Amino acid sequence: MTRSKQHIVNVLRQLRMLSLVDYLYYLINLKNNRLSNKAFAETHPDFLLPPSELAYDAYGHTNWDAYFHTGKEHAQYISNLIRKNSSNRSLAICEWGCGPARILRHIPQFFEDRSLSLYGFDYNRQTIQWCQANIRNIVFKQNFLSPPLDQDADSFDCLYCVSVFTHLSRDMHFAWMKEISRVVKPNGLVIITTHGERAKKRLLKRELQMFEKGELVIRDKVDEGKRTFVAYHPPSFVREKLLANLSVVEHIKNPIPRSLTQDIWVVRNTKD
Repeated sequence: MTRSKQHIVNVLRQLRMLSLVDYLYYLINLKNNRLSNKAFAETHPDFLLPPSELAYDAYGHTNWDAYFHTGKEHAQYISNLIRKNSSNRSLAICEWGCGPARILRHIPQFFEDRSLSLYGFDYNRQTIQWCQANIRNIVFKQNFLSPPLDQDADSFDCLYCVSVFTHLSRDMHFAWMKEISRVVKPNGLVIITTHGERAKKRLLKRELQMFEKGELVIRDKVDEGKRTFVAYHPPSFVREKLLANLSVVEHIKNPIPRSLTQDIWVVRNTKD
């Protein structure tokens, strides 16, 4: 998005009209995808699709072809990161902020040689209800905007989240990282995505100055947790503050596939 468009979005945000405009865009997006979505449904009759409003709430579009193919691509990429960093034959994997299971539903096909226990958490009650009713062999639970998760300590070998910290306030960044460390086993994996250097071209002048100083940039005036509540993360903030008590294994600035547009951080849960 160009900076001129960002200025328009900022005005709508300040006037607290952004959510209304976003809903209108949802209706337009739904109409524009009508024919392609019909074709996808006809060629994938056994692939259960979530309600369009839940998909849009999570991903900002209602395109079923993109939901299917990017979900599979991202699941494979994340699975490869887990396999690269864990030789465990039995794995308990959690996706925090799973939405309507775009990624999580594909994970099992990339671990056919291992025993898996899969968990999905999301704060959208309707999303979790849809997942529970339609996606098999995965435990889905609702969380809230604030911790904790309904899970015992040291439950997971790996927890990953895609574009979740990108929609949280500063306080919630640290509250959730503490909670993630609680539920992941000692020396387990944590994989998160952030808006890093590639995203700073979207920032307005004052925001860019904050980013260059290593300060977290927050765009609010909408409900926290929604897509339109946005956080931008200088790498120094992530490494030195957010992940200060953990051990960074890898910082991936340009992941492949290109549909993964955020920075990826692979972390060891080096807790006491």
